[in-house]
Order: sequence, then C-alpha cells, then structure tokens
Amino acid sequence: MKARRFTRINFYPSYALMRHSHKILIASLFVAVMIFSYIKTHAAEPEAFVVEVQPSSFDPNTPVDMTIKAVKGDGTVIKEYEGDAYIDVI
Repeated sequence: MKARRFTRINFYPSYALMRHSHKILIASLFVAVMIFSYIKTHAAEPEAFVVEVQPSSFDPNTPVDMTIKAVKGDGTVIKEYEGDAYIDVI
C-alpha cells in the first residue's frame, strides 16, 4: 500500500474556500461601506432652504441675525443637516 501524500487540498477540505476568504471579506466590507455611505449621504437631502433675517428691514452696514434652515418637501426641518451655504449679497 502506497503512503498517501498530504497536501493542503486534501488535508484541509475547506482549503479552496480559505484561499479566497480574504477576498470575500474585503469585498463584503467594501459593499457595507458603500451602502452605509449611500444611506448617510442620501438620507437627509433638503428640498429647499428657509432664510430668516432679524430684523426683517435694516439699513446698510447694520449687523443682522441670519438663520438658514434645510427643509424637506413636506416642510419639516432637517436638524442634523450639515452643509455649506453660499450667499451673494447684492
């Protein structure tokens, strides 16, 4: 009877799966990050911005308080919205 030579393939039955497990892990982590970033960026997109200025009428070179709110289509304010506002004063 001939001695059986043990190789990785016949000694470890799941060697073929283990050989590619790091690629599967990296791919699944990549997919999870992409899904999370899509949900995070598209969860709170405002439909419009509401600009409030106090006082409503003022003279030039007078300080005023300005509040900019991001709102959804139904009018609810997005409290966790973080973004930039660019204002042109004419």
